[in-house]
Amino acid sequence: MDFYHQLLANFIADMLPLRKSLRLSVSLDDALVNHGAMGRMLPLIKQGKLITPTERLYAYWRRAFLDIGEKPVTNSGMALHMPLPALPKTRVKQCPSNDSSADTLQKITDAANDSRLSLWKQWRRGAIPESEHLTKFLESLSSEAYDAFLPFVMTRVATAWTKWIEYECAQLQGLMQRAPSLAELIDMEWLVNKFSEYPKYWEHMAQVTTDQPEP
Repeated sequence: MDFYHQLLANFIADMLPLRKSLRLSVSLDDALVNHGAMGRMLPLIKQGKLITPTERLYAYWRRAFLDIGEKPVTNSGMALHMPLPALPKTRVKQCPSNDSSADTLQKITDAANDSRLSLWKQWRRGAIPESEHLTKFLESLSSEAYDAFLPFVMTRVATAWTKWIEYECAQLQGLMQRAPSLAELIDMEWLVNKFSEYPKYWEHMAQVTTDQPEP
């Protein structure tokens, strides 16, 4: 685990000299510089439930590109940035013959938006987006004012992180069921805390980067 935390810190540190070209929002610039991009996406146990990096990241996307003081975007608002479904996947009940063209178009639009909202919820729960769909979503969300490269990287890191954590938690749970006495030594919170040590690696890497003389 230490190796991957260090690897991520090294990778993110390489982006620091590229800050201007990355065209980051104020919030994302702070996330990159002060938190190594992923420092606020750590897994945690809340009321006995695992909150994954994926869940925390998609919650963050609701405010990542807003001005200070603006309210987070609603889930239905976020869904509008999702890629439009292919027409065959948009379920629309057969329209009565007396429906106007405007009514038919509205039904198609509503069905498409329902599909987008469903897809948004699936991503939040950990479904892995196709690269093309993820790119379109982030480009729409960030608008022309910002670049989507760092958000794309953060999403892929959060997804991999989440899948690994969920796998290890399932393994530990199965092990504790077979050997209940193990719970006296380690538990789920202990494991999740091991996955949450990235900030100390970033703090060290950021200090090393700062201490390096300029060329």
